[in-house]
Amino acid sequence: CSSDLIIHRDVSPSNVIVSDGGEVKVMDFGVARATVGGQNPQATRSGVLKGKLGYMSPEQVTGQPFDHRSDIFSLGILLYETLTLKRLFLAKTDLETLVNIRDARIDHKLKKHDYLSEGVGDILRKALARDVGERYPTALAMHDDILRVLFEHKKQVSGGALAGYLAKLFEGEDAVHTPSPPPLHEQTDRKSTRL
Repeated sequence: CSSDLIIHRDVSPSNVIVSDGGEVKVMDFGVARATVGGQNPQATRSGVLKGKLGYMSPEQVTGQPFDHRSDIFSLGILLYETLTLKRLFLAKTDLETLVNIRDARIDHKLKKHDYLSEGVGDILRKALARDVGERYPTALAMHDDILRVLFEHKKQVSGGALAGYLAKLFEGEDAVHTPSPPPLHEQTDRKSTRL
């Protein structure tokens, strides 16, 4: 059913990995909640925040009901920080960070990074809209806008290109890495795979 969703609730840098093959994956669904029939997930207990503080949505930090668009807000934070190499909402204290997220004012931050194109700024504003109704309705809609902006700038991005970039980035690093254990389906005896 299209109204059944999984809401991750902890989209943050440590929960996004890139494989050698250039696949980007979200991991650690330890605090994820499923919605069935469009029901809103609430905090596990009243007053308990789930997720990493700097990557929460305004509705999470204010204790409001939230849906999958909370994850889109978190994804917007990741996109901003990836492009600028600067933290978006992090402040000197947790309280200041909460206020920054609650207010979600990003225009003054974008002005500091004038190398970001107008199209990229528009994507960030929409993903990071304080009002949930003004945010992207789905991650796919955000993805499509990113592809459109890349096309306008004559940039082509693929898993293969990312894999090639990673191979160059980590060239010569193979000597220091230990080999990975074989996949589970190839392991006949757990003890035999231990070192």
